[in-house]
Amino acid sequence: MIFPEFENVDIINKIRKVYDPLYHKVRPHITLVFPFESYLNTEELKNYLLETLKETKAFKISLYGIVKVQDKSGNYLFFKGDKW
Repeated sequence: MIFPEFENVDIINKIRKVYDPLYHKVRPHITLVFPFESYLNTEELKNYLLETLKETKAFKISLYGIVKVQDKSGNYLFFKGDKW
């Protein structure tokens, strides 16, 4: 997860309060990787990600609109971006 600074955090929290049972435990964020199974243990995975992402620079993102997705893992809210 990344935890960007949102200009409209009050609106985001209001929406999350309705849909996200963990809204009070995790501040607004963008999930970069959903849970998955791997043959790598946690430390190996962490090291792989650190190495892979070490030259990643900061970026701006504009999000708008909400898509609600419900599947076997739970309920999710996705904010649409420019490429959707």
